[in-house]
Amino acid sequence: KNGGTTYELLNTKKLLLMGKSVAQIENLMTIYDTYKLESGLWKSDIFVRDKQNVDAAKRILNPAVCQCLKKSNEALTKGLRVYLAVGSSLLRCFTDKSLSPKERANLAWKPVIFLRLWKTWLLHEKYDPKTHFVSDQTYTDAILARHSVILNMLVFAKYFPDVPFCPWLFGSDSCEVLFSYLRGFTKGKNNFNFLEMLDITA
Repeated sequence: KNGGTTYELLNTKKLLLMGKSVAQIENLMTIYDTYKLESGLWKSDIFVRDKQNVDAAKRILNPAVCQCLKKSNEALTKGLRVYLAVGSSLLRCFTDKSLSPKERANLAWKPVIFLRLWKTWLLHEKYDPKTHFVSDQTYTDAILARHSVILNMLVFAKYFPDVPFCPWLFGSDSCEVLFSYLRGFTKGKNNFNFLEMLDITA
């Protein structure tokens, strides 16, 4: 879901407009050439073939990218930096293991408020959300996923107070990473034996 927000930047039919600023992939292309090592970006993160590449989305949402954008052109990249900061909050509320419950709730809810206000502003200014906003699916996914963080925190606090709250294990990506690791444990062989899987994960 976090990758979906990131890869809205790749849609050439859209201009993600925020006030006098825009979020556009061209700014990332510029800093890739200028700040390749400092930004931590890979060429495949920007010139994308696999739009489901979660690791690429994580690299794009790294704070170092926003720092490089600001150094590159503070005024021109303002919209993109805001957009990536929102995406980083979306990511961190699930993946950051050091957060307190209050910090996690804040990170989950700030993007919800931002996306709702952004969409309301576009409608007020008579801009078409289909060409100037994230897709309906990405918007809905972002809102529901952040609601789920808050609700799961409440569920765990009330019904499972002694169970660790680990939202970074929620969703399909952690499963895909694990299954990929398990299937590739032996070179040239897929491991489908349940007992083998238990040995590997122990």
